[in-house]
Amino acid sequence: MVKTGAPKATVELLHTPAPWKRDGLTVYALTENLSDSVSLRKLVPLVNRFSAQVQRGGHTEGAGQVELEANAALIEKAPDLLAALMQIAAWDDRQGNDTLARTGSYAIFDEPNSVRIARQALKGLLK
Repeated sequence: MVKTGAPKATVELLHTPAPWKRDGLTVYALTENLSDSVSLRKLVPLVNRFSAQVQRGGHTEGAGQVELEANAALIEKAPDLLAALMQIAAWDDRQGNDTLARTGSYAIFDEPNSVRIARQALKGLLK
């Protein structure tokens, strides 16, 4: 869980924090190994926090390999895309367009950084 925002208000993000990684059709995130065994922590410092397998539907018109790989790539970029959207929404709030303005703020908006995050997340997703 990640909390972001101004001191007066926070937005609680319940998803696994970035970075998410992709290996073929599997999207996953690693976390520190908190095993009680020091030797195991040294041997395996990172463990899988979650994984999601993108797979074809069960009917004959299911997605092809290219589409499945594109879906996995999109899922991998979800935390970065969310971060950029939150910054854009916070900027919009400050312009008086009230998205979350009445209850708090998404995060401090940094327009060049938001655009950089969004462009980085889009790399490899669009042709």
